[in-house]
Amino acid sequence: MSTISTPGIGSGIDINAIVGAYIDAERVPFEARTKEQEDRYVNQITGYGTLRTAVDTLESSLAKLTESDTYGGMKMTLSSSSYFAATIDETADAGSYEIEVQQLAEAQKLTSAGFVAEDPVGEGRLEISLGSDTFEITVAADATLDDIKEAINDATDNPGLSASIVTDDTGAHLVLNSSQTGLANQITIKAFDATDTEITDGTGLGKLQFDSADVAGSQMSETQSAQDAIIIIDGSLTVTNDSNLIEGAIEGVTFNLTDTNEPGETTRISISEDSGQINNAVKAFVDAYNNYIETSKSLQYVNLDADITAPLAGDATLRMMDRQFRGVVSSTFGETGINSLSNMGITTNRDGYLEVDSSALSEAIKSNTEDLQNFFIGTDEEPGMAVKLEAQLQIYSGADGIVSTRVDTLTGQVERLDIEREIFEERIATQEAQLYSRFNAMDAQVASLNNTLDFVTSQLKNLPGVVRNNKD
Repeated sequence: MSTISTPGIGSGIDINAIVGAYIDAERVPFEARTKEQEDRYVNQITGYGTLRTAVDTLESSLAKLTESDTYGGMKMTLSSSSYFAATIDETADAGSYEIEVQQLAEAQKLTSAGFVAEDPVGEGRLEISLGSDTFEITVAADATLDDIKEAINDATDNPGLSASIVTDDTGAHLVLNSSQTGLANQITIKAFDATDTEITDGTGLGKLQFDSADVAGSQMSETQSAQDAIIIIDGSLTVTNDSNLIEGAIEGVTFNLTDTNEPGETTRISISEDSGQINNAVKAFVDAYNNYIETSKSLQYVNLDADITAPLAGDATLRMMDRQFRGVVSSTFGETGINSLSNMGITTNRDGYLEVDSSALSEAIKSNTEDLQNFFIGTDEEPGMAVKLEAQLQIYSGADGIVSTRVDTLTGQVERLDIEREIFEERIATQEAQLYSRFNAMDAQVASLNNTLDFVTSQLKNLPGVVRNNKD
C-alpha cells in the first residue's frame, strides 16, 4: 500500500482547511482580546507619561514660590559698567549711591640692575618679605641669577612672589612681581654674605637689596609701586582697600574695580526691591497649573459620537489628583490680608483655568510682599499654598510616586500578556499537531478501506460463472 503524503488525499477531505478552521476559532478571538488589552495598557502608559510631565512641570514652577529670597529679593542697576562690576546679597538695602573710583589697587614690581647671566652673583642668603610674610633662600657660591630666580619660584613658603629674568643691552635683570595688591603687601629684600653679615654696600647679593621704606636708597628699582584702591561714595566718604574687590563699604554690596573715573565723574548704583522676581514666579506657576489642567482634560476626553475615548478617561487616580490639586489652589491661607489667589488678582474661570489680572497682581506685590510670602510659603503655624501643593504633587511625582507605581503596574500587565501569548502559542501548536495526527489517521483509514473495496469489486467481477445478462 502506498504512503499518503498529502493531508486528505486518501479521503478527499481538505484536512488543512479543517485544522486551520479549528485553530483560527481559538487564535482569532485570543489575538483580538490580547491586542485590545495591550493597546489599552500602552495608551494608558503613554497617557501617564504625559501626565507625569505636566505634574513635574507644575512642581518645578513652585520652586521659586517656596523660596523666601523670592519675596525679599533686591535688584541692582549701574549707570555704567566701565569702572566696576557689583553684586548684592540678601543683606543689601534699597538705596542709590554715587561711586567714584579714584585709584585702583596695584601690586609692587621690582627690577634689578643688569648682571652677566653666566657669572655667579655671590654666596650668602636672601631674606625676602611680602607684607608680613617672610621666606629665605640660600645662594651657593657658584649660583647664577637664573639659579636665584628658580630658588625664589620653588620656595614652598613663598607667599606670592614670582621671579623672572629679562635681558636687555645692559645684561640680565631679575624681575619680581607680587601677586598681592595694596600698600600692606610691599616687598623688602635683605642680603647676607657667607658669614651671615648683612650686605649694605651693593656688592654681590647686595645688588638685590630693596627697602620699600627707602626706595631711592635701594639697589633694585621699583617699576610699579604698591598702592591701595580708593573709592569715594557720594562725594564725601572715602574707602581704602588693599585689593580691587571691596566688600562691606555698602552693606550687602561687593565691588570689583576695573578702571578709574575722571575727576568728579561718578557711577550710580541703585538698589531696589525686585518685584519682577515675584511676578515672574507667580505667572510661571499659573502657566504650569493651566498646562496641567489642559493635560488632564485631554487625557480624560470622551466623544461617543466620534468614537473618541482618551487613554485615561474614567481613571480614578487622575480624578483624585484633580480634586486634590484644585482643592489646595482654591483654599484660603490665613485670616486676613492676601490669603487667597483671588486677593492678588488670580481667579478660576468656568473651565477650571487660572486667569491673572496683571494690574491687581502688581498692586498686591507692591503693597504687601510679606502677605504674599505667608500665602505661598506659610507661617510657623500653617504651611502656605505652594508648600501644600508641592507636598501633594510629590505624592504623585518621582520614581516612587503614585503615577510611577501605576505605570509599573500597567507595564507588568503588558509583560504578562507577552507570557500569556507564549503559553497560548505552545498550547495551540500542540493542539494543531494532535488534530493533524487524528485527521491523518482517519484519512489513512479511509484510504485503506477504499483500496479494499476496489480490490473486492475487481475480484467479484472475475469470478467464474458470473454472466452478465444482456437483454435484447
